Parts: sequence; C-alpha cells; structure tokens
Amino acid sequence: MEIHKIGSTLSTEMTTGKNKTSVPQQEISHLPPQQVISQDWQLLEQSQRDLGQLADVDSAKVDALRQALKDGSFDLDLSAIADKMISQHG
Repeated sequence: MEIHKIGSTLSTEMTTGKNKTSVPQQEISHLPPQQVISQDWQLLEQSQRDLGQLADVDSAKVDALRQALKDGSFDLDLSAIADKMISQHG
C-alpha cells in the first residue's frame, strides 16, 4: 500500500505567501480608536490577574494528606466512594 501526500491550497498559500491580502495603511487610519473597554472585558482582565495570583496546588492539603498516609490515619472508605460514584454516574 502506498500513501501519497495530498497538498492543500491552504498549506500552499501559507508557505508560499500566495493570495496574501493586506489592508492598505490608509484604510486602517480612519478607524476610530477604542476608547471604552467593556465591563465584561474589564471583569475578564481582573479575573485573569486574580487567578494568576492563586497557587496551583493547595500545599497545606497536600502536606496533611502526606502526613495522614505516613502515620496510617488516612481512612479510605470504599463503600462511601462507591455510593458517590453510583449517585453521580448511575
């Protein structure tokens, strides 16, 4: 069985620069500047900053779990896990 590469016009245009369209500078200059950022965008920006400050891992919980595993106090209730799985996934 032989497999041949099939070229697409999209990949050809991307690699060769064929059919490249550019907007003349004079058309861009008459566009009005954006003066007001929407409240949704402001909320997204603030949320992104807040999320960037959060730790990826809750170190205190990880440490508590490690300690419980070391000293044997970690209780794994398989019946409770099975009940939750059944209630969530039927």
